[in-house]
This record gives sequence, C-alpha cells and structure tokens, in this order.
Amino acid sequence: MSSITLFFCSKSITIQKPLVNGKTFPAYEKYIFGKAVFPAVCKNLEIPLEPYCPSNKADILIVASFGSLISEDYLKNFKHCWNVHPSDLPLHRGAAPLTAAILSEERYTKVCIQTVAPKFDAGQILAQSGVVDTHNYNLLTLGMDAGKIGAKLLSKILDDLPNLDPKDQEGLPSFTKKMKPSDLIIDAEAQSAAEIVRQSRAFHFPCKLLFCGKELHPIGIKEEFTIPKEKFAWQKSKNNKRMVVRCKDDTAFSFQKFKWTLNAHSYESAMGLKQIYIKSK
Repeated sequence: MSSITLFFCSKSITIQKPLVNGKTFPAYEKYIFGKAVFPAVCKNLEIPLEPYCPSNKADILIVASFGSLISEDYLKNFKHCWNVHPSDLPLHRGAAPLTAAILSEERYTKVCIQTVAPKFDAGQILAQSGVVDTHNYNLLTLGMDAGKIGAKLLSKILDDLPNLDPKDQEGLPSFTKKMKPSDLIIDAEAQSAAEIVRQSRAFHFPCKLLFCGKELHPIGIKEEFTIPKEKFAWQKSKNNKRMVVRCKDDTAFSFQKFKWTLNAHSYESAMGLKQIYIKSK
C-alpha cells in the first residue's frame, strides 16, 4: 500500500481516578488520571499533535470519542472520513454507547468502523467486530477492550483500503443520551438490585446513595441474596462485614466500603455516620 497520511480527531477528556472493587485500576494510571487523556498518550508514544485548523488536510480523517458534529466544509479536506463507534450500529447511536450497553440487559455489543455522516452515527459500515461480552465489565475495562478491537479493525481496513465495500446500516436505530449527574443517584425503592449493579459499572464516577440524609458513594456494589427486612442493614459473617440495602421487587445489593461527600457543613454529620459504622464492627 502506498504511503497515506492520517489525521486523528478526538476530544481531550479528563476523568477522575476510578475504583475497581475498591482499588485503583493501574493500567492507565500513567497516562489518564488527573490529565487530559489523548495528549498524554500521544506524548508518551511520540506522536505529534496538531491544533484544529479549518485547513487541516490528510488522506484519512479518523474520529473517535468526539461528541460533536463536524462541518461538511471541514470534511471536504479529507479523502476518507471514518468514525470508530463501540456499538452494534444502528443500536446505541450517540454519545454514550458503552454506558447504554452496560445499563441495558444486553449481554453483548460490537465495535464498528463507519463513514462520517451528516447525522450522528448514521454512516455506512466499513468493518464490524464480533461480539464483545459486557458481562462483569465496567465502563473503563470495557472501553479498554473496545479500543483495542477498534484499533485492529482500523488496521484491517487500512490494509484493504482499495477493496472496501461500505454497507448501509440495517434495522431500527436506538439512541443514547449524554449522561447527567442525576444518572449516578441510586433509588433503591424504584430500582432492582440487578439494575443498580449495572448502574455502578456503567460510569467512570461512583454512584450516590442517600443514607440517613447523608450522601454515600458505595464501592464494590454486589447483588445480595440475603434480603433484610429493613431498608438498610449491617450484616456480618466470617471475614465479611457489609451494608445491605433492600431494593425493588424484594432484591438487595451490598457493599463493604464507601466514601461520603464532605464539605464544611456536612463534616459533623459524616463523623456521626462514621461512629455508626465503627460501632457495627
């Protein structure tokens, strides 16, 4: 294949240091936490970054995790315009396909390479992965796997560039929404334990639970099969002390660790909660 130039377009995002079962996930710590993701990775790999300019030109524009429509005038600067989208298009078009896949009851999703279209995620399919298992993954780990699969698909279609056969998307589309802070709030009276477990895996940020008027961030949420009579109960067994929360449809979830949101006005209340926890041990 003759030499081609690529221009990669992705928004720089900053995320908080996520927790996996109460521990920081180390694999991306060198690049991501507390920094802008994309520039930090490029710097480590010695890939030059160019600022956006209406006159940017290359053979191929590759768009991933961008979240904004790109003007048709800008797209005309490139021979090919492709987008990496982690869903089984036309399912989960929009800003948060992996979050939507985890929140749904679907066990599997896919990764697609599509052409960039005037409407979000409505382009033609250039390549599509096999199924990606979402079970027991959180947003970070599922995103890491989807990113590796997307890179392999890109490499494959670059090698086969002269023979690409774009195909229209088939089936009825579904659409995701941009996530809001309120999506992190746990409502045990309105949600089943299974829904709350999926909710805890679907975001980079910890969910929020109101307990005695105080805001907790449960860590390591698991479905619990010993259902308490009370709404909240501390349960103890050998080497296992946990808070169990009764949910909709006589289900329950549990967690062993938590953090609470502190400010100058809530410090005294939070310390009172700490004493409740200590006395339960």
